[in-house]
Amino acid sequence: MNYEMADRALKEFLCAHRLTTQQYFRGCGLFNGHPPILFHLYEQPGLTVKELATAMLVSPASVCTSLKRMESVGLVRRETDENDRRVVRFYLTEEGHETHKRCFEGHRYLQLRQFSGMTDEELQELKRLLDKMSSNLSEVSAELAPGSEETEEAL
Repeated sequence: MNYEMADRALKEFLCAHRLTTQQYFRGCGLFNGHPPILFHLYEQPGLTVKELATAMLVSPASVCTSLKRMESVGLVRRETDENDRRVVRFYLTEEGHETHKRCFEGHRYLQLRQFSGMTDEELQELKRLLDKMSSNLSEVSAELAPGSEETEEAL
């Protein structure tokens, strides 16, 4: 099997995807962490920093940095929870909703373009292969967890 060829193609795709989405979202005035926050707060208004970090699989510190920047340009607002004054929840402002709409439309356009020319069967096969790769990596992650016996064997 030529794993290197497949690995290289995957890396090239991921790089092209990252660069294209960053270019598009920067044109909307957003930085890397902003679009996922916009999408999550649109779907679930009132999330906390911890809830956003969990949903995005990033650290709370990363979310805080993005939220501060987004708040300073009027995309999000913070509110103290009425039931627990220690909890701060975040919501999209009117400008945040307008930016989300523009970003969502652009995101859909990028999705349509990246999958153009692919049949439903090819898309299903792609999903199957990506699911398999994700499963493989989840197994490796468990094996490499600190303190696991497999870690010592793998290294």
